[in-house]
Amino acid sequence: MKKRSLFFVALSIWGLVLHGRSLAQEKTAPRPPRANAPFQGEKPPLAPLPENFVLTPELEKEALDYLASINPREAQDLQRFKLADQRRYTMRLKAGLDEKARLEFFQKDDPARYERELKIRDLERQSREFSESYRKSLDGAGRQATRANLSNVIAQLFDLREMNRQDEVKRMEADLQRLRETLEQRQKNRAGIIDRRIQQLTGEAGAMEWE
Repeated sequence: MKKRSLFFVALSIWGLVLHGRSLAQEKTAPRPPRANAPFQGEKPPLAPLPENFVLTPELEKEALDYLASINPREAQDLQRFKLADQRRYTMRLKAGLDEKARLEFFQKDDPARYERELKIRDLERQSREFSESYRKSLDGAGRQATRANLSNVIAQLFDLREMNRQDEVKRMEADLQRLRETLEQRQKNRAGIIDRRIQQLTGEAGAMEWE
C-alpha cells in the first residue's frame, strides 16, 4: 500500500515537472510577427526566389555597382552580411537588378519618367544624409536648419511620386478604354465569334483555312 502511494506521488511530481517545462518553452518560444507589425530590427519576410535565378559573379558585380551608386552604405552593409545570410543577400541583389532594368526601360520608353526616377533616387540619398545629420547634431540651430532641409527634400519627393502615380492612372485609364473598345467590338460580332468557335470545335473550319 505504501509503495503504491509513493508511486502515485512520484507520478504527480513528474507531471508537474513536465508541465513546468511546457510553460517555459511557451514563454521562450519566439512569437511570429504580426502581418501588419512595423519593422523593428527583425528581418522582414522574404519573397521566394525564382527557381531559375542564378546569381553569377557578373550579375553580382552589376547589382553591387548599381546599389553603390544610389546607396553606398547599403552596398557596404550587404558585403558585411554576405556570408551570414546568403539568401537575403541574393534577394537584395536581385531586387537591385530588377530596379536597374526598370530604370533602363523608362530611359528608352519614357524619358520624362526616367528623369523623375533619377531625381527621386538623388532626393532619397539626400533625405538619408539629412536625417543622419539631424540625429547626430547637438546644436539646436543646426538641427533646425537640417530639419528644414529635410522637409524640403521630402516635399519634393512627395510631388515627384505623385506625378508617377498620375502617370500610372493615365496608363490604366488608357488600358481600360482599349478593353472597353474590344468588348464593344466583340459584342457587335457576337454571332460571328460564336459560329467561328463552333467551326473550330467541330473541325468544320479546317476546310476553310488558307493553308
